[in-house]
Amino acid sequence: MGLFNSPSPTKGVGPAIIKHVIMKVDDQPVKNWVEVLDKILGPGYHPGEESDMSGRVFSAGESINVFIPHDDANNPIAFDKSNPLWAKLDTGRGRVTVEICYCSTLGECWTLRGGGMTPSTTTSTRRCPTRSATTFQQ
Repeated sequence: MGLFNSPSPTKGVGPAIIKHVIMKVDDQPVKNWVEVLDKILGPGYHPGEESDMSGRVFSAGESINVFIPHDDANNPIAFDKSNPLWAKLDTGRGRVTVEICYCSTLGECWTLRGGGMTPSTTTSTRRCPTRSATTFQQ
């Protein structure tokens, strides 16, 4: 599903600590990558390689792949518009939105909202929410 680039807070250049993530498909919260892929591709086994986000510390400018889809032979799916699975994932990613709350080591916090068809926004927040039923678990 692409790269996560560490946010650039309005102050400082220190690390960002991800405190809380909410991921949605069609504006409905999902708990993990299995639920994301079931909503985009339909129920079934959808192999891939994932990286946990919650609790992760990012240096300024650092990025990771949060999910790399694989084919049935467990090979990463290459960028190829002629591949029907890649095309379905590419179209489906427009249905995915994410809200990531992160803090500096000094306790300053921000919320990044992005995905779907709207530009990403980052806003300062007093603190990140606590875990709940809508928290993304990875």
